[in-house]
Amino acid sequence: MKVFPRGVCSLLLLVLGGLSMNAAAEGEAPYSGSVGQNYPKEVFFGDTHLHTRNSADAWSMGNLNLTPGDAYRFAQGSPVLAHNGMQVQLRRPLDFLVVSDHAEYLGAFYRFNVNDSLITKTDVGRQWQTYVEEGDLAPNFTLPSIYDGKPTIDLASLRGKTVYVDFWASWCAPCLRSMPAYN
Repeated sequence: MKVFPRGVCSLLLLVLGGLSMNAAAEGEAPYSGSVGQNYPKEVFFGDTHLHTRNSADAWSMGNLNLTPGDAYRFAQGSPVLAHNGMQVQLRRPLDFLVVSDHAEYLGAFYRFNVNDSLITKTDVGRQWQTYVEEGDLAPNFTLPSIYDGKPTIDLASLRGKTVYVDFWASWCAPCLRSMPAYN
């Protein structure tokens, strides 16, 4: 009697098991198609959620000048001056871009800021102007200083002075890159 090595037996069992499973499932649709059959053959890279100055949320986060045209040029790989004054450019152009500005208040913050009568002469525009004129004091807060031996920072003690407050996360790469610019 001839004895087959253990590896050959294992391989034979796998092959026979696979054949029996195919035979048992014949006539049924497979759970998933085989590799090489009807799968996407092209992969595209892009962005499906980009806001320009026309979106209220992008405007309120500092994007006061970037238009849908700027977004299009950026996606094509052209250099663009970002809202923070830095020139930015993709290493590889995008295959697609979706400018997903919100419909509510579309372009209204920008138009209000440039004193466009289309906004400023409306009831909403007049109410916004009242908010700007009255101002709104930031709530007071006290934070420990990041410098040894320095007292805590109390916002109330800085009233009347220009104060820039930037809350950022230590895991945020763009935040970390921006820190030398503040020094």
